[in-house]
Amino acid sequence: MSEHQQIPLNLVKQGLVTLLTTLQTQAVVQDSISLTDGETQTIITLPHDYTCGAVGLDQETFVSALAQLKCVLIGSPTNWPEAYHFNLREAVLEAGLVQGVSQVIVVEEAIATALSELTSVTEDPKTSTISEFRKGKILIVNVGATTTEMALVDFPDDGQNLTYSHFHCHSFAYGGQALDQDIVCQLLLKNENLSPQTQKEKNQEQSTQSWPRPGYPDLSIRYQLQQWLQSSSYRQELLAAARNLKVILPSEKEFILNIGDRQWNLQQQDLEKKY
Repeated sequence: MSEHQQIPLNLVKQGLVTLLTTLQTQAVVQDSISLTDGETQTIITLPHDYTCGAVGLDQETFVSALAQLKCVLIGSPTNWPEAYHFNLREAVLEAGLVQGVSQVIVVEEAIATALSELTSVTEDPKTSTISEFRKGKILIVNVGATTTEMALVDFPDDGQNLTYSHFHCHSFAYGGQALDQDIVCQLLLKNENLSPQTQKEKNQEQSTQSWPRPGYPDLSIRYQLQQWLQSSSYRQELLAAARNLKVILPSEKEFILNIGDRQWNLQQQDLEKKY
């Protein structure tokens, strides 16, 4: 459900089908999707400039790989219900990427990331042989928008013997969006007076001053906080700045941020101390 209207799940699924369909070179993508739940009709207008490719592959190789697609591997947050996995599989099948349900595999996101570490190509560009399987213990950390997925895996000596039992997975309800919020609350709005507001905004601010604890889910507080941050252009700028700061501050000792007539002199150690 969005802030202003309910969105039927079949609309979300159809949107995913349409997105996946763009992977097919001969696909005809609809200009719009129209769905109805019996009472209301929802229409999504689609852009006309879809492009599809893969990092590290030229277009010809990419198209050739898709034409020989034998399996689709999908990442899912740990412990998400089978109903979610079912709808993902159905979307892949409806998009025509593969023909059978056995060709669609859903695994934890951290495991999907770990599978890319199984092999590596030799550095010699004249050869295409694959080097020996990676061995030993590896911790995989996959940070998404709302969750952080972790998997500890001990790769066996022979990668062909790798099974699900080699993985130990855990999920935290804290991801990139929460990190952005914590940067806003702990670095940008901490002990700061906000721009002039209406009485309604002041009342809303008072109810939002109980910031979530840095590094903790605090889901109910964060849901309200996100709505509050999205409710004005100024606070949206703060969120955008936070997304940049989490990339800049780990590599820069100092950074000066300017938004309108406000300025922050931020230190790398500020970020380290807060988190």
